[in-house]
Amino acid sequence: MVVLRDQVYRFDVPAGAELVEGYTFAVVGDLGQTANSASTVDHMLAAANVSMVVHPGDLSYANCVQPRWDS
Repeated sequence: MVVLRDQVYRFDVPAGAELVEGYTFAVVGDLGQTANSASTVDHMLAAANVSMVVHPGDLSYANCVQPRWDS
């Protein structure tokens, strides 16, 4: 179960999967490449209770600028 902004979401796992109490993960998407992006990642890394980060997409807006793709 996940509580986000007073909304409760539930995630089901496949039958037979091992459940681990206290396992916490963060989900972030549409991150981009700005100072705010770096701050977001720093906050996730600093959170002692985050076991995993899921990034579903839009990591970079390179706009055909190769160094941005590389970074």
